[in-house]
Formats: sequence, structure tokens, C-alpha cells
Amino acid sequence: MNRITIGFLLLLTAIPVLSLEIVITQGNDKASKIAVVPFGTPDGVKDMAPIVEFDLHRSGQFAPIAEEDMLSLPQTPNEVNFRDWRVLGTDYVVIGQVEKEEDTLTVTFYAFDVSLERKLFSGKVTGLSSQHRAIAHMVADKVFESITDIPGAFSTKVMYVLVEGRGTETPSWRLEVADSDGQNAQRVLESLYPIMSPTWAPDGETVAYVSFESGRSNIIVHEIYTGKRDVVAAFEGTNSSPEFSPDGKHLAMSLSRDGNPEIYVMEVASRKFKRITTHRAIDTEPV
Repeated sequence: MNRITIGFLLLLTAIPVLSLEIVITQGNDKASKIAVVPFGTPDGVKDMAPIVEFDLHRSGQFAPIAEEDMLSLPQTPNEVNFRDWRVLGTDYVVIGQVEKEEDTLTVTFYAFDVSLERKLFSGKVTGLSSQHRAIAHMVADKVFESITDIPGAFSTKVMYVLVEGRGTETPSWRLEVADSDGQNAQRVLESLYPIMSPTWAPDGETVAYVSFESGRSNIIVHEIYTGKRDVVAAFEGTNSSPEFSPDGKHLAMSLSRDGNPEIYVMEVASRKFKRITTHRAIDTEPV
């Protein structure tokens, strides 16, 4: 079972605060054994292999081999001895080397199938030293895809609402963003009023959510990098459940402006609304 300390959605950036704790307590019974060998790393640069290993482990598809159990620590393809890994029952091996030039890191990495004794994938990722974790997540994405044929999602972000002081007279709500493993938490918005239903546009730079800062529910569109916020729905009654269309040109929502909660779609550019549903039942949560 995967235990995450708070619920989440996907999103992007802002200003650092606290980190999340994500604990993996159970995986796939048929998880493949994988060895992520410590990468060849220059002095002063943290090894990315533990981040890659944790990403693959928390997917539930892989069971990592502990470093102390490894019979060899290859860093180049020529150093890989498949017999060492067969003895351990290893299915896959990942190796890598990191090079640093000024403030730039370049990771060259390889994934091997032990049973077939062949290279599955080789790749290279380059980024700034400050993007150390992001680079490692990208490596994990590529390794995951090379083995499963499913694109990895370790480079994505999670967005969530954190409530502090719940049950007190002065609770606060924070809209935050973190890496998919719960690290690098960053604050998008802090409010003394509830924040609900965050969702973000396909461009990864805009988010919509429900805020109660006016004393009732309003739907707000928030540009992450500029901090610009626009109230797009503040009608009498309920304004809830915003959801962007795949192209980002429309925003669906549930409004009770005409009495009963119904689904409406707003054209983002013109702010024109179109009512989608019309019947006596309550309509909410458009997807």
C-alpha cells in the first residue's frame, strides 16, 4: 500500500517551504528485481542513483537490490558482468556516469536486461547543478519506459492543499507544489480562507481553484510565474469544480447561478459561458 501524507494533484513551481513524506509500505508481488548501481560521480556532486532507485521502487514495478549485496559496481557497459547479477536473481541493471562542467551536469546512463545479456537503453541528460533532482527523475523516466514501454511520470509535479491549525480559530490554507516524490515543496498561495479543487492548465503555468476569500466560493485562475490572479466565476450560489480542457482553451465548472448546480463551460479568452446540462439533478465535477 502506498501511504502519502496528504492528497495531491499535478502542477508546477514557486517558493520553497516544507517537504512531504511519501512512504512505500508494499509493492507489486511480481516486481522485477533491479540494481541501480551507484553512478560514477565527480567530487562535490551527490550521487543520483538513490533518487533513480527510489523512483523505480515507488512505482511498485521494481524491487531494488541493496548496494551492499552487489557483487560488482560497474560504471561503464564494458564493466557489466551479467554473471554477477544472475547470481542475485537480478532482472535489470542500471549504471551511469556524471560529468560536471562549470555549473552543468551531464548524466550518461544505461539499462541492461540480465536474462538477455543485452543493453535495453542508453541515454544522456544535461541540466544545471541546481536541477540535480530533476535530472535524476528524467533518468528514472527513461529507464522505466525502456523496461515497461510506459512513459515514466517521475518528472511530474504534485499539487495539493495543506491545512495548518485545523480545529483552531486561525487555520491557514496553503496551495503547494512538490516533486512527484514529495521533495522540493514550494508555495503557490497562502490564505486564511479555504482553497479547494485545484487543477491546472495543459501549459503547466496556470492553475484554477476555488477560493472562499470573498466570503463565498469563487473560481480563480492563477498564473504561477507572474502571480496574476483573476476571478472568473463569482456568481450567486455555488461556483465549484473547475477543470481545464485538454487544449487549455476552455474551463468547465459547476455553477448554480440559475438555481440548480449545472455544468458550464467558459471560453478562457473571451470569458463567455455556455451551459451544458439542464435537468433537476445536481451536476458537478466535470472531467
